[in-house]
Amino acid sequence: HTAVFRTKWVNEARFQFARRDQEVNSLDPNCGGPCVGENQGGPTLEILGVASVGRQRFTPQPRSNDRYQVLDTLSLLRGNHQMKAGVDFNYVDHKRQALPLHFGGRYLFGSLPAIPGLVPVPVNGIQAVALGIPVAYIQGYGNSSVSYGYSDVSLFAQDDWRPTGNLVVKFGVRYQNQFWPDIAKSTPGVPEAYSFPRDSNNVAPRVAVSWDPSGRKQTSPHAAYR
Repeated sequence: HTAVFRTKWVNEARFQFARRDQEVNSLDPNCGGPCVGENQGGPTLEILGVASVGRQRFTPQPRSNDRYQVLDTLSLLRGNHQMKAGVDFNYVDHKRQALPLHFGGRYLFGSLPAIPGLVPVPVNGIQAVALGIPVAYIQGYGNSSVSYGYSDVSLFAQDDWRPTGNLVVKFGVRYQNQFWPDIAKSTPGVPEAYSFPRDSNNVAPRVAVSWDPSGRKQTSPHAAYR
């Protein structure tokens, strides 16, 4: 919705609803098609620096969310100034979201030194596969699926000033922050709980200059700092 007030004020408001429904799954003969469960599919076999085969280690990965977005921008034209201020607010409702890591297991094969009683001479990663001796095995477990929502807000103000016909100076400031759920998780063996990181120091000033030295709109140097 765009509204004009007294010829100098313009307000533009927008609303958006967007739905995302996406599935990222692996194909594995053990599943008879797409692997849609976290307990389906075989392990990942990785030869460091050579190849990775088997189940993709971040799947299955459902992405289902609803986004609600409201934007509003107010503009004022006064003399040689064009001033703007606005807000952009988003709320994202993650109805189904998962990122299982190594739930099918992951075998890592790489170069091995000579190991008495096991490997008489040093071997490379491909030889280690033939011998069935991985350098590491990683296994993910638990329930990776979770529902949550978060908010994102952005505020800005800007003044485009034309002191002369061929010079534009822009002053502005922007603030943006994300508000995550106040949830703390704990892991056995780890002394401290962890939660979503928070950062409120997100004020970003900006100044920019655009100059048309000849006034014929053929050359226009720009400079900016933020």
